[in-house]
Amino acid sequence: MSLPLSLPAYFLNTTAIVQVTIVYNYYTANVFFYNNTLLVYNTTLMDQEVPKVTLPTDLQIGTFVIHSGTLTLKIPTSYRQGTVTLNCTYTDTGVTEPQNLDAVIASWDLNQ
Repeated sequence: MSLPLSLPAYFLNTTAIVQVTIVYNYYTANVFFYNNTLLVYNTTLMDQEVPKVTLPTDLQIGTFVIHSGTLTLKIPTSYRQGTVTLNCTYTDTGVTEPQNLDAVIASWDLNQ
């Protein structure tokens, strides 16, 4: 398998989407937040330099609002999948009280 590796999108709701692309020998993940096709925010996670990123406060992706949150990268090894995890509090249409979300938004195997 060759890099970059675009992984399946993770839907936060019907229009708020997170897309992860793995690059640079599986040690780097580019993370993109979209409202439909409009890019709202992007960041890069790097295994040794920046494996965890704090998201901007009140990041609004359409009706989905991340009030506080982090993204964490774990690279794949021969015995475990690589993952990008979103841990946040959010509100959305019909969800007026902040709720917790701890989700693996992307996973892949070494040499996938």
